[in-house]
Amino acid sequence: MKKAKVLFLLLPLAVAVAQAKEESKSEEGKSTGRFSVLGLALGEGDQYPAGKQSNIRGLSLSLFGERRNSVRGLAAGLCYSIMEEDMSGIQFALIGSATDKLNGIQFSGIYNYNYTFDGVTVAGLINTAGYDGTSRGLQIAGLLNLDGFAFSGWPEPTLIGGQIALVGNSSGHLKGFQAALLINAAEGACSGLQIGLINFAKELRGLQVGAFNYAEKTSGLQVGVLNFSSKGKGLQIGLLNSFGEEENLRILPIINGRF
Repeated sequence: MKKAKVLFLLLPLAVAVAQAKEESKSEEGKSTGRFSVLGLALGEGDQYPAGKQSNIRGLSLSLFGERRNSVRGLAAGLCYSIMEEDMSGIQFALIGSATDKLNGIQFSGIYNYNYTFDGVTVAGLINTAGYDGTSRGLQIAGLLNLDGFAFSGWPEPTLIGGQIALVGNSSGHLKGFQAALLINAAEGACSGLQIGLINFAKELRGLQVGAFNYAEKTSGLQVGVLNFSSKGKGLQIGLLNSFGEEENLRILPIINGRF
């Protein structure tokens, strides 16, 4: 009975090793530089020899940190977890996580980075996402969410979903919402809601709620203490409202608009 139990426990490891050996060779018997594991992978640091691409389907755990090509399942590193390509499933690290493409949920104590993501990213301090492309889902951070870098002149990514942070949120094109205690910024079109102390949008197609609201072009509603919009059509409600520019500038208290 004891021998049977030992064989049963070793069987998944044997299957994983067999598959890894099989996938590490091409049809001609030459090495492809790719190392795949089905099941459980344990270790520390960069798990495989230089030039090998590690692909895990199942559970990937590391006592310190891990650097894989891709994981489909659960990936956890005590300090960091890095995927050179995609992460499909759940990724966890006490310090930071990074992927080229996230499909799933990501948790880190300090920092997350994804070139693009479809899912939810949660960080103790900062979430960042790529410099172009489209991400879908939710970013939640204790400090900042950055989907691109607003007003930097860099390519404008698109976020379809939302950002929630204590300090600030930044996005390229936004289709959804931003909520922060201090500042929200959208370099492109904001189709949805911005709610915070200070809100900026290049083009507002929705609602801004805050003490100071600014949109270069408006086709929506601004509600706050100070509201500013250079052009477009919409409504402003606040202590001081400014709509238009130069000879078309109109400043009114309480309510202002252009239709």
